[in-house]
Amino acid sequence: MNYTIAIVDDHPLFIEGFKSYLSLNRKIERLETAANGRQFIELIESGYLPHIVFMDIMMPVMDGIEATRHIKANHSDVKVIALSSLESLEHVEKMIDAGVDGYLLKEATPDEINKAIEAVMNENNYFSNKIVLSLSKRAINGNSHQVNNSPVSLTVREKQLLILLCKGLSRQEIASSLHISEKTVDKHKENILAKTGCKNLIRLVIYSIKNKLVSLDALTHL
Repeated sequence: MNYTIAIVDDHPLFIEGFKSYLSLNRKIERLETAANGRQFIELIESGYLPHIVFMDIMMPVMDGIEATRHIKANHSDVKVIALSSLESLEHVEKMIDAGVDGYLLKEATPDEINKAIEAVMNENNYFSNKIVLSLSKRAINGNSHQVNNSPVSLTVREKQLLILLCKGLSRQEIASSLHISEKTVDKHKENILAKTGCKNLIRLVIYSIKNKLVSLDALTHL
């Protein structure tokens, strides 16, 4: 499958460098850019609806948080991968709550960028290991605004699957490891998210670390 991409960022030099990274991926058939969230929405309204948008956070006119909320509310199938530094974890959490499918640092390598693309296009999340570690430590120290912090009762199978999810395995890899079907993996994942009250995988990882369902050491395998 070929992909259409949009990059939303207000730094022209970064956009040019990022475009050169993406040009190495032969599956990308079209790429458009916007300098802020408002321009991106105008791009969509003009008829260009990309498979994936790489979204910066801090931008003039309309920031990435507001733009992500808009795209997820009106075009939920569009995959949003946030791009930023670790300077403000509060902004990171706001982007996650807005519904991003992935999170990359701007220092990401072409290989990691391609992994993120493949992950979100296969209905998985992809979050930079540094982001996960920083947010998990923040949660342990009580600084995260995650709502549900009460431990829940999981079945043995759900606990097995939870560990593999936190290690970043895909649904196919989890199915193979546990000798179950991918549909069963999806059902267990759905049940775990419902029990924990987590919206997405990154929230689930943070929840699991804070409530000692998974050790922080397990994140080194993400």
